[in-house]
Amino acid sequence: MIESIIRRYKLYRKRETFDELHSDTVSFLMTKVHKFESGLGKKAYSYFGTISKNYILGLLIKDEKYLKLNISYEDISSDLDEREDLKIGRAHV
Repeated sequence: MIESIIRRYKLYRKRETFDELHSDTVSFLMTKVHKFESGLGKKAYSYFGTISKNYILGLLIKDEKYLKLNISYEDISSDLDEREDLKIGRAHV
């Protein structure tokens, strides 16, 4: 199930292999198994699928925030050098 969720929604992490992400998600899911209540008429497959997808999406959002906060000057310097409004010595009118 987790494998199909990762592949279907293309939820890959840049610094982690597929197997690492899969194992991490299974470990997280094991910590949430006790919260499932079968008497409510919900299906376990959809419940755990939703938990898995939300967990991986949370990791991806966290990764994106980290990358935005820790971007290096070398990564964006060429873009900044091309912008006319950021060049030194140009008079702003």
